[in-house]
Formats: sequence, C-alpha cells, structure tokens
Amino acid sequence: MTYISSALLAENDFLAHGFGARQSVWYEARNIAPKLIFTVKQVHGNKVLIIDNTLAAEWAGGRAENTFSADAIITKETGIAIAIRTADCLPIIMAEPQHRVIAVAHAGWRGTYKQIAARTIDNLVDKFALQPENILAALGPCIGACCYEVGSEVVEKFKADFSGWRDYFVPKEKKWHLDLIGANKAQLIELGVRKENIDCINLCTACNQKLFFSYRKDPKTNMRMINLVMSKPSA
Repeated sequence: MTYISSALLAENDFLAHGFGARQSVWYEARNIAPKLIFTVKQVHGNKVLIIDNTLAAEWAGGRAENTFSADAIITKETGIAIAIRTADCLPIIMAEPQHRVIAVAHAGWRGTYKQIAARTIDNLVDKFALQPENILAALGPCIGACCYEVGSEVVEKFKADFSGWRDYFVPKEKKWHLDLIGANKAQLIELGVRKENIDCINLCTACNQKLFFSYRKDPKTNMRMINLVMSKPSA
C-alpha cells in the first residue's frame, strides 16, 4: 500500500487526494501531475497560508517548498497540489465541493492545542464565505490514543483552556494518552462541520510501522509521509 484515500472525499470527482504511506512519492503512481506542489515549513502553530493566483503564478512550473512557515494551506486554484508531511502528527484534508476550495492542516499536540483545525475552518468561512456545514474533512493516519502517551504538562495546558479537555484524553495505566483524532474532530464539529461530513481514518502510525513512518517509535528518522490534495483543472 502506497497511499490511503478517504471514501468521503473520493465521492467528489474534482478532487485528487491521498494520505501517504512509506512511499513518499505515491502520487506519481496515480498519475497526479500538478503544475505545482506547495508545501510549507511546519512549525506546530496555527498559522494558515492562503494561496491565491498571484502566489501560485510566482511558483508555476516548480515546487514551492519550505518557503513559508505555517501549519495549514488553503487554495481555490486548480492544478495545484497542497501537501503536508507527517510521521505521527494528524494530517487533515478539507474540501468544499460547491466552490471547490481545498485545504490541508497539520496537527500534533501543539497544533491541536492551538486549534489549527478550527483556524482553518475560520479562514474558509471568513476569506471564502463558505458555510461550515458544507465542508468535508478527512482525518488521516496518525499516532493513536493507544500509543500517544503525553506528559502532565500537556494535560495541564488543555485542562486550563478547554472545558471538554477530558474528551481529548484517554487514561491508560496511570498515564494520559492524547486522542488527536477525537480532539480535532470535536473542534470541527464545534465550528459547525457536520459529523457525517467527517471521515476518520483510524490507523495508528506507531502501531503500523511497516506501513507508516513514526517519530515516536523511531525518533532518529527524518522520513515523512506526504499527504496531498488537488482540485483538478476543468477538462
């Protein structure tokens, strides 16, 4: 297996997408040939980068890589693949079919705490006048609550700022484990995304090392999976 797709997103013919496995250039095997693959320098924050036609034109015909610091990307441009890299953090792909706006977001515990998923929805609503109930979201493979033990300082940060913090954590052997998928799904629902419009791909990267890279299992690795979405050009 070289990539994993979302059944929810796959229902939309205008989209090309996938959550990568260990083969980092899986999209080539799918004959996805974007005029641009746009990635960012991921900094575990909540900054959202919007790619308009001016910015896209500056990078046309090449690869824009690590030029901007952000943890989410949004675009309405066609033929441009927006991508994030992960090795335990949660990749989120969003799309609004009516206006064909797409987004990707990167959420580790810091990004989840800083509500990167919610900030992405805010930008989709504020900058593109979209309705949250029309947005689709696929939450890809990440380290699961089964494996993601976190320290008390992480728990205390969430406890201080989220009234529903207990819903984000799972107690296990007198330790706390963070549920990245559950926490980000809750943030999306709170902002109006419908439950039926959220597809959670519950595959733990730490449990499935033969399929995924895992920083928690192999801290020395510098390998990452590429998670990508593109709005196809009109025929």
